[in-house]
Amino acid sequence: MAKLEGYYAVAGTKEGCYGKKYFYAIYDDGETYKAGDKIVVSGANKDILTIEEILTPDECNTNITAEVICKVDTSVYDKRVEERKEKATRKKEADKIKKQMDKMITEMDQTKRYEMYASDNPELAEKLKAYKELIGE
Repeated sequence: MAKLEGYYAVAGTKEGCYGKKYFYAIYDDGETYKAGDKIVVSGANKDILTIEEILTPDECNTNITAEVICKVDTSVYDKRVEERKEKATRKKEADKIKKQMDKMITEMDQTKRYEMYASDNPELAEKLKAYKELIGE
């Protein structure tokens, strides 16, 4: 692709799993771009990128062949993602508490069951009494 001209700034991004730097021309489109802004760019990249730095054309010694198409406001989407994460965290904590409660109820059920049967069976009542003495109840 041919080298672009006439842009007033360059957006530097880090892309991919290795964080390779790429640079995109910024034209005067009425927007003010800054580090942290999310953008869509021309060329092969179809992802939403985050600007890492803004350079002047003189500071960038790279042949710029792609440009910033527009700034993207992902705040509503980001809020939904954060709410999902919080909901998942709350669910995980609730599941943990439920598991603890289930364990307590199971133990209580077992004790109540022994006591219920012991009330009808004197031999079992003696064994339950001896058991409780051994465990310190």
